[in-house]
Amino acid sequence: MLKSNILISIFAFLTFFNLVHAGTVVLTGSCSTTLVNSSIVFSLSNSGNDSAYNLIISPIVEGATPLNTSYSMNVLAPGQTKTIYVKLTNFGLNGTYADTFVVAYQQGFSFFTAVFPCLVSINKPTVSPIRENVETTSLKNMVIVNVSLFNAERAKINGSLYLIVPPTLSFISNKSYSFSLSNYSEENFTFKLEPPKSGASYSSAAVASFNMSNLHYSSMVIFSITPYAAKSAFLSPLEITATIVAIILLIALFLLARSIKNKKRREREHVHEEQHMQEHKPNNL
Repeated sequence: MLKSNILISIFAFLTFFNLVHAGTVVLTGSCSTTLVNSSIVFSLSNSGNDSAYNLIISPIVEGATPLNTSYSMNVLAPGQTKTIYVKLTNFGLNGTYADTFVVAYQQGFSFFTAVFPCLVSINKPTVSPIRENVETTSLKNMVIVNVSLFNAERAKINGSLYLIVPPTLSFISNKSYSFSLSNYSEENFTFKLEPPKSGASYSSAAVASFNMSNLHYSSMVIFSITPYAAKSAFLSPLEITATIVAIILLIALFLLARSIKNKKRREREHVHEEQHMQEHKPNNL
């Protein structure tokens, strides 16, 4: 009985330990702000404690055409960084563009998609006079993204505003807007998206782009889309599992303590019986 209780305790502890220390993948992507031999240099690192497998990196490039539409990596281990060179052709206007790297990967039996936006300059870097401000509101049935644009230029600017989000997030409203901002004027825009299916947060970006004086300009603000965090009386599946494991662990410890206590009691009773027999044993003359 004692041995079985010890095994139950060890099993419960190991299950609880594995549950608490579940692996995570934390990807960070960055790219060169200027071209290197007509290529964008994109680096992807994993700062988590679990590996990402079967990675597919798809560049979405403005102002040029990538020679390859996707790049693959077998594995990206914790603490590892890998770099790819995205060769470009068919260049358009010089200037600064907002490019996106979409990364699909596998962790365990689950599949995830993340986006990594970055500003890349072709031949001549430009600084946008558009000032952006982004505010997000996560509701139960949608995510609202409010973007305000301010034109700090003396001239009127006509351009487009759009969001860079993971393809797993669907738009309820327009995906993009055209804007016409007079000098030193401001305008507000609202995007609506379906809420994230999982409990994860998603890195996204708001981009305002336009052409002026035969150059391209882009401004970009990075923000996060987070799931609705409503207080619920019901436990999540992870909380339910943790509660069950904790109860099993407590029961196992209780049974172990009771077995040890019963064993000590039987040992004391055995010693008492031996003493009693010695006291009542007849003396041999």
